[in-house]
Amino acid sequence: MKFWAARRKIFLSYRRADTQTIADRVYEELSEYFGASNIFLDRPDIEPGQRWRDELTTQIGAADTVLALIGPRWLEALQARAALDDVLRFEIASALAQNKHIVPMLVGATPMPDSALLPPELRGLGQFQALVINPQDIDRAIRELLGRLKPGWGLAVAWAFASELGWVGGLFVSQMVLIPFVADTPDHPYPGSPPVIGLAIAGALFGICVAVPQWLVLRPWFERASYLVPLYAILTAIVIGFAGAMAGKDSTLAGAFFLLMILLVLPVGFCAILWAIVRKNLNHAGWWSVANMAAPLVGLMLTAPLGSPLMNAANPSASGFNRVDLEVLAYLLVTTFVSILLSGLLLVALMRRSKRKRK
Repeated sequence: MKFWAARRKIFLSYRRADTQTIADRVYEELSEYFGASNIFLDRPDIEPGQRWRDELTTQIGAADTVLALIGPRWLEALQARAALDDVLRFEIASALAQNKHIVPMLVGATPMPDSALLPPELRGLGQFQALVINPQDIDRAIRELLGRLKPGWGLAVAWAFASELGWVGGLFVSQMVLIPFVADTPDHPYPGSPPVIGLAIAGALFGICVAVPQWLVLRPWFERASYLVPLYAILTAIVIGFAGAMAGKDSTLAGAFFLLMILLVLPVGFCAILWAIVRKNLNHAGWWSVANMAAPLVGLMLTAPLGSPLMNAANPSASGFNRVDLEVLAYLLVTTFVSILLSGLLLVALMRRSKRKRK
């Protein structure tokens, strides 16, 4: 379950004799993203003895989105049951009456039903753009569906948590791996090994730690997000490896090169990777990428006036932690989180306004 999507409720409407198998597959796939408790399917979710009409009314009222699976016999069955108490007709009519966000899902080559052939209470269904779902490629249909679901606060908060967790975890893990390579002790485990190797390994681990939480958040919405982890790992391995090697040389030029790689090349590289991943599905992707990479720096700038206490908190071996140091670290984490949250809200705003690619 994706924690950013915990509050999104989806109601799945289908005809058992027509699209039972497809409905089960869609239910399983969406449950992985939003949690099974947030996807309503009548067969497993209505208990014996419950009044189905009351339960359906409650569930449709709580739903953010209603998915209407339309198979080849959907219209035929609807017309055949015109004089009966049809559950499917009740579901769609209730969703339309409550002005719900409806996504008609056409299975295979099924055409969108002609509004003139529908009962009066269902004719509004034709106003919604349909999504074609290929039974042999459910994953593609799910990605397209997620592109139509409107993200909200949950995604922004998840992005802030994921980004901050990635940066903190990356710094910690890379430092733990880096110490054995650069420690100047008699029992050095890698005698004679060039520092660039250890730095590159530490850099790759840093990139992986930063990328994995972000990938988990972006994966359902952007099909290219799978490239995030390897690209971040390669970029950070190269940049930190060479930058660290140059920093070890005693020259002004080497020091300037180190700062250039860390403060310019690495952020620009991260921006370029994010832009390449989201640009296909996000308007103004470049602006968001820049804003997202600037967010942690904004948090650091807000904490910078604390000066020496921050340095003590960041370097516990020099003075040890104390109450002031912990307060400074907490302030640093909070200000950085808020800054990243703003970039997450910008992402949500752009996603809600972007024209998702239609297939």
